[in-house]
Amino acid sequence: MPESTATNAVCYTTSRDAIMGIGRALIKTATEHVASQDTRFLTVKAIAASKSDEYWAAIRASCESVDFLPVEEFPALCSSSDPCLSRIQL
Repeated sequence: MPESTATNAVCYTTSRDAIMGIGRALIKTATEHVASQDTRFLTVKAIAASKSDEYWAAIRASCESVDFLPVEEFPALCSSSDPCLSRIQL
């Protein structure tokens, strides 16, 4: 079986960026780039739903809208008060 490669998208956006669709454009560009590099997976991390936050809820919804699937929640990856949810796009 060939070795799988993955790329993590590191994109930071603000609530204003989300309104303007900049996050979606960043993910589209990252997806196109990793496809050209023969990469099989693209991953993102965002604050998990177990922390109630309107801004991060919008980010999670955006991730879902471009087919990122939840993989695992890390209770203290970002900080002890901000659980992180890792997502993958196949």
